[in-house]
Amino acid sequence: MKNKTNSFLCLIAVSTSFFNCTRSETTADFDLTVAGLICFADGIGRQTIGIIDCLKNDLKINFLNTRNNQMNLQDIAEDTQKIITNQQHGYSNVVILEDVLTNGNPIEELRENYYTLLPESTIKFAYTMFEATTIPDSWPIILNNHFDAAIVPDENLVDVYKNAGVIIPIFVLPLGIYIEDFLAKPQKKSLPNNPFVFGFSGSFAERKNQMVLLESFIYAFGNRADIQLKIHGRSGSEIAQQLKYRVQQLAITNVEIIEECFSWKKYVAFMESIDCYVSLSKGEGFSITPREALALGIPCILSNNTAHKTICNTDLVYAVDCPIVQPAFYSHLNQSIGFDFNCTINDAAQAFIDVYENYKIYLEKAARGKKWVKRYLYNKLRPYYLSLIKPKKVIFGTENYITKDCLITSCRELYQKYKRFLPLKKGIA
Repeated sequence: MKNKTNSFLCLIAVSTSFFNCTRSETTADFDLTVAGLICFADGIGRQTIGIIDCLKNDLKINFLNTRNNQMNLQDIAEDTQKIITNQQHGYSNVVILEDVLTNGNPIEELRENYYTLLPESTIKFAYTMFEATTIPDSWPIILNNHFDAAIVPDENLVDVYKNAGVIIPIFVLPLGIYIEDFLAKPQKKSLPNNPFVFGFSGSFAERKNQMVLLESFIYAFGNRADIQLKIHGRSGSEIAQQLKYRVQQLAITNVEIIEECFSWKKYVAFMESIDCYVSLSKGEGFSITPREALALGIPCILSNNTAHKTICNTDLVYAVDCPIVQPAFYSHLNQSIGFDFNCTINDAAQAFIDVYENYKIYLEKAARGKKWVKRYLYNKLRPYYLSLIKPKKVIFGTENYITKDCLITSCRELYQKYKRFLPLKKGIA
């Protein structure tokens, strides 16, 4: 679905999206500045930590906090904490924004423009994702005028951003995830727990579709004592209260709504305690928790839409059809942005029943998933992250693509910018 501003955006001069710079690698203070928020218990806060963790032994890294110096250092390695707490002023060859471009409701003038906080650099990247069929109206203009390229974690997002009017290069680079502790656990047993536990963990949000999750479970199993559902979220919200009220209304005793910001150790234990992970989310930009479940060898039920398709296409999970197209409403923005995709309660209930009755089949799929998901380990993705920040070779070509050995771009301006801090002798093509 094309954004209504497309015709205007096409007139924007490409040259306005690049910043003048004459400094070189020999005068830059840092190879990389990572800008974002810090909170290991939050997906977007964890990705900021992850890129620092991944590259801290290879590059000189600086950190810029986009959230008013509020950060949570729990569960972060000490040497990574030192980088995070030692924010400095200085010039970087590359800056990457790991936070959202802008946040809040522009109508009420409460928007926080995180992209304006970035320090001086040769190249500016935005690591960006969205969960619907398009992105907020302001994002294409911000990306085209203030960044050299957009980095997205899933192939599904390339067309979403292009159709919205983004004309700078778009690179696909999967999000690294911390799954070592999950992979270290033994493969899930052939027999489920007693009672059998279905589980979900994620923010309490309209997009996460927890009410349909609850209703589908009840439709499938009613109040059976031998089958349970646990829905976990990090913080309280109106949706959490609605779920609790619905459980009380139906006098259901086999459903638990958990509102708690788990420590990492407690979160791993929670995931390990369930027999099947279920996410009926109406839209995802990447989706971490199903990959964590697969790393444990736990069967998964996933809504087959947006970035979930990458996982569903592996045939390692039960994929629930999502034929219901509806406006994607974002309560914190107080507006709908594009569309997302919902499933029926009947189809989701059938998924619950099928996994429960054929558990051995789905356990075998999950065992293969335990191997498949290793590609998202940071140590597997590290060469690709390095190729983005400090590539061995840059090629001016017909596409925008990252390999372990080089970065290919169809944008001459970006190609020229890399040449400013990567000497020819290092392999600029």
